[in-house]
Amino acid sequence: MGSGKPKRHAQAGQDKRKLPHLRQTGSNDGRSPHGVAKEQAVRKLVNQPQWLQTLLGEYMTQAKSGVWFDGEGFDVSQGVALDRRTRMMYDKRQIYINGDSFRVRGADARLLRQLADDRRLGAAQVARLSADAQMALQDWADNGWLK
Repeated sequence: MGSGKPKRHAQAGQDKRKLPHLRQTGSNDGRSPHGVAKEQAVRKLVNQPQWLQTLLGEYMTQAKSGVWFDGEGFDVSQGVALDRRTRMMYDKRQIYINGDSFRVRGADARLLRQLADDRRLGAAQVARLSADAQMALQDWADNGWLK
């Protein structure tokens, strides 16, 4: 976030990264591909740990089934707190929140990790975020992930 727009992974219909795909079964039904194709996909994930790390981060922050967020939309410049249902984690490269992932660096990374740890950021801390990171916070507030 510190150097350019946040790189959001898992955008509906616009996922620019491709997870190792499984071989199709040749039919249009919902059957799972053969075991060999599944094993090949897992091997590719293991050989590319950044993919596995992203997959796990997104999975682990998915909202529980039956959890809904009502976007209230408020001015985040006064400070924010995570909604009690929001799940947020991080690793050394990315922030994960409610099944989405964002690459972050520098001061933005430090402050968003603090949000994940403390579950809140004050107005002074929000003001130190880059414009892109503040836009991401505003999107999260509009989605109801922040209060």
